[in-house]
Amino acid sequence: MRNASPIKSPKPARVKKTSGVQRADSSRRDLFDSWLAHHKESSLDALRRLYRTPFSTLLTMLVLALALALPAGLSILVQNVQAATGDWDGRARLSVFLQQNVSASSQQALASQWRKHGNVADIDIITPEQALNEFKAQGGTHDVLAALPDNPLPPVLVIYPQQADPLALEQLEKALLQNSQVDKVVFDMAWIQKLNAFIELLQRLVFVLTLALAAGVILVVNNTLQLAIDNRRDEIVVMKTVGGTDGFVRRPFLYTGFWYGFGSGLLALVLILVAFGFVSAPAKELMQLYGNAHGVTGMSFRAFVFLPLLAGGLGLAGAIVAVRRHLHDIEPRQF
Repeated sequence: MRNASPIKSPKPARVKKTSGVQRADSSRRDLFDSWLAHHKESSLDALRRLYRTPFSTLLTMLVLALALALPAGLSILVQNVQAATGDWDGRARLSVFLQQNVSASSQQALASQWRKHGNVADIDIITPEQALNEFKAQGGTHDVLAALPDNPLPPVLVIYPQQADPLALEQLEKALLQNSQVDKVVFDMAWIQKLNAFIELLQRLVFVLTLALAAGVILVVNNTLQLAIDNRRDEIVVMKTVGGTDGFVRRPFLYTGFWYGFGSGLLALVLILVAFGFVSAPAKELMQLYGNAHGVTGMSFRAFVFLPLLAGGLGLAGAIVAVRRHLHDIEPRQF
């Protein structure tokens, strides 16, 4: 009888050893993946909830869009006013009256000399004969001028400055008056000061209005999310009972506020485009009548991208205020 071969015991399976650092890295990666997945789910859940109530969602976004479109539209208006008045400033002029005995050659020499000044864009030369012919062409003064023995009109140089702000014009006036051949310099600075003050007032009004309406957007989103939190009070209590953290509970509401703001920003762009298309044709015609060749400018590409993101940030800020004030007060009852 053959001896039975001994039964070989199976070799123990090799267990892959992992260090504590590898386990910690794997744990952190799992936590990050879970956190990222919950952000994605919270964002989609917020969109689904807004989609389920289309009328109220659209109404809220439309109110926010009007609040955002108003300062943006006024900002476009100020930009166009600045562009138009930039050309008007360029046509501001100083009338330099020379001494009566200045000859035509000296008048030409002074014009050539002053054209080299840094703030002089162009110079028109008006001789006494040209000025006299202009007076005669206007009518009503022909008999009076004919009775005079000599031409009483002085030679004039009309200077068009490159910079028409009051300080630059005053400096240019002082430089012109230093010449002994100059009798006086006349320019109307009052309308330039009024124009600059009006533009400054518009800019400050737009800034104040932007701050006020931005606060209004935050308040509207805050009130809207307060109602949403109250309506989901039982759901929040259940989530906190099973161990949901404050961050886990508030995340969907934060995304809801962001989507309210972002959607209202897109609607504001639509409103601005519609309003711009409605007024661009008469505005362009008006600017052409005043000699402005630039036309009407709309929103830049940067503004198109920035406005929805800014609106989303305002909506997020309103959501943060709402969840901080109300989620903390909702706690499971202790038995």
